[in-house]
Amino acid sequence: MDLHNSRLHDCSFTSTPTVGFLNDQTARNIIKTGVDSVNISLDGATAATHDRIRNHAGAFERATEAVKLLQHYRKKNGGKVRIKTVAVLDDTNLDEVPAMIRLGRELGTDCMEFIPRQPFRASDLTSKKHPGKPS
Repeated sequence: MDLHNSRLHDCSFTSTPTVGFLNDQTARNIIKTGVDSVNISLDGATAATHDRIRNHAGAFERATEAVKLLQHYRKKNGGKVRIKTVAVLDDTNLDEVPAMIRLGRELGTDCMEFIPRQPFRASDLTSKKHPGKPS
């Protein structure tokens, strides 16, 4: 996506969610475009936890690198983007919350959001319990 050319000038606030897969050029464009907020998923304080939850080896490294890239270009270009990490919590990573907070401080994130994991089954989407969903 070409963020620089897709900026909605009549919006008062723009937010860009990511799963942490930003390269150098994309990070630079996000800052240049003037996006107000970027959310980066970071579901664990360690690579082992985050990579397991995301089911992708190297996801932790890419997410933390994305935060660092955004920080770099924000400082270099005087951008005002808010850098936020978002963690989905469940029984497997709840004990890492204090370490996630420390990591967020070390990375220089502006804020962190913790969301409880909601139970989900594919069969719920076709259930008659959910009006408006296909049955």
